[in-house]
Parts: sequence; C-alpha cells; structure tokens
Amino acid sequence: MGIGIDPFESLEEIETFRESHGYPWPMTNAESDFFRDYNILVRATKVGVDTNGVIIWREGYGTTSSNEWHQVFQDLAS
Repeated sequence: MGIGIDPFESLEEIETFRESHGYPWPMTNAESDFFRDYNILVRATKVGVDTNGVIIWREGYGTTSSNEWHQVFQDLAS
C-alpha cells in the first residue's frame, strides 16, 4: 500500500496519481500520528507491518531486490 504524506492531498487526488502512474496497489493518506507511531522520518520509507501492527521489516531510500521483497512478503504471510 502506498501512503500519501501531504496532509492537504485528498483521497481523490491520491487515486488520480495512482491511476496516472499505473500503480496496481492501493493508496491512501495517513492519520496525523501514523508517521510518528511508526517512526517514519523520511520519504520513501518502506515498512512491513504484521497483522499485530508490529514492524517486521524497514528499509529507507534505495533499491530492494525482488528476492528481498519476496522474502518480506513470505514473512508477512506466515
């Protein structure tokens, strides 16, 4: 899921952005405390959160290999 960081951006604008870039994943905007609660301090932070709300994976800027993404999703599914 992609999460918008602009507090003034509407869900409609986020959806238009998603469609214009052809992103297949859902996108939303965050509640005001979301970034603080998950200690997200910079753009492009990628976080894997399990069903209990526990962060199991975190990555900042940079490229994540397809093998690493596969492992993250396997860990999240188990």
